[in-house]
Amino acid sequence: GGRRYLDLDLLVAPAGFGPVVVALEADGFALLDRNWAVMRREMRGEVHHRGSSGLEIDLHWNLVNMYRGRMRVPTRELLARSEPVQLAGVGVRTLEPTDTLIHLCLHAAISGGDRMVWVKDIERAVAVRPPDWDELVARCDRWSVGAPVGLMLARAATFLGADVPGPALRTLLGRGTRVVIGAVDRLVPWPRALGRLASPNRLMARSIGQGALGAGAWLVVRSIRNLDPGQEHAESAFTPGGDERDRDAFIAAVMATEDA
Repeated sequence: GGRRYLDLDLLVAPAGFGPVVVALEADGFALLDRNWAVMRREMRGEVHHRGSSGLEIDLHWNLVNMYRGRMRVPTRELLARSEPVQLAGVGVRTLEPTDTLIHLCLHAAISGGDRMVWVKDIERAVAVRPPDWDELVARCDRWSVGAPVGLMLARAATFLGADVPGPALRTLLGRGTRVVIGAVDRLVPWPRALGRLASPNRLMARSIGQGALGAGAWLVVRSIRNLDPGQEHAESAFTPGGDERDRDAFIAAVMATEDA
């Protein structure tokens, strides 16, 4: 009961992204994003809105906002499997249990994997809405997200006793990945990362889904960018950049995206 939520995430198929943006704005939700040059260049997976009541909505066309690399999480497939639930008496749809757990793990890893509240979310998802473990492993392999999902499942099992089958973990991570995770955890245990951007453990969690070569390239690029103290501000979605043409081009590119 003490878990706080600060925004509402909505997921739509890429082809319907533009009309939903228009509908939200027509209903009084202000679009907060301003850096359309960066949004267009990196094909960010979400835009942010705020309503007159203060409610913030993150509108996703892809569950992975940034640094997707080789990861492919198909939005249309997720929507096709979604299930109805009641929230405060309102009927809505949410991801089915296996997709929910994959998303929780993937979001936590890409965000740095260093907050216990994310690990607790994963433990609760396993306990309250158990996944189909064979299907989870198959989807992770198909979507190339086994390493980040396995990383967070292992943390939930180790620190909070989540009931995660050992064979599933071993398949998701693989021997080489387990060696890398163990070495980084010994160097800087993840609970001590505390959100520090340059923590080796945090960088490992964010890059592990890119594969060996991709992770190395990602780390080099991020390290070079971090030499500039103004880099984070310059690449923020809320820092003005680009113009209306970039905005329209971004929305058009999203709607033309092949949902692989």
